[in-house]
Amino acid sequence: SFLNIYAKHNIVNSMAHEIARYVEIKGQINGDTYAEFDRMNTIYGFTGATVSFDKSGRLALEETFTVTVKVPQKLGIGGIQVIPVTVTAVSTGRSEVYWK
Repeated sequence: SFLNIYAKHNIVNSMAHEIARYVEIKGQINGDTYAEFDRMNTIYGFTGATVSFDKSGRLALEETFTVTVKVPQKLGIGGIQVIPVTVTAVSTGRSEVYWK
């Protein structure tokens, strides 16, 4: 149903914001970042979810980045039609870490 997809979109949006905040605090995108995303997937019970970033590695202080989270879902219409849809959320952030 549309309500179910709307609820999932709110969760995916929250995940994107949480991952962005994680990167802001850590100042880098690495294996730990993906492990945090996997942890969130387990909590929310998503399968097939993906995360991507427009940057990688260490981020300079105040360097901006973008996080994109995608979760495949199925939209059922009247119990007779199932349409695959991808719920997508995008969040931006800015590194808070100064690397010496």
